[in-house]
Amino acid sequence: QYDTNPKLLEEFCQKIRDIVHSNSSMRQDNFHVYFNSMGDFSLNIFVYVFFITPDWSEELKQKHKFLMEVLKAGNDLGINFAFPTQTLHVFDELKKASQEQVNLPT
Repeated sequence: QYDTNPKLLEEFCQKIRDIVHSNSSMRQDNFHVYFNSMGDFSLNIFVYVFFITPDWSEELKQKHKFLMEVLKAGNDLGINFAFPTQTLHVFDELKKASQEQVNLPT
């Protein structure tokens, strides 16, 4: 979320890097984990990894394991994962008009 402390965001990126380093089913020679952009609703972390697996089924299992570890690391750090939100401000024309009339000089 946008209110995430920068130090916490950096720590989270490092935790993700540590997860990659500890997983023997992931390439260690070519991966990237960086705070990459400020999206409409979130601070985005770019995670670029490759899995070393014999087949797609095993890749799915390893991806699941990796994402679960990332989620757990975020929860352990107190990271709040963003989701799309909107704030709607309702404007009452009649209320504004009556307030303006009350404030008119006489």
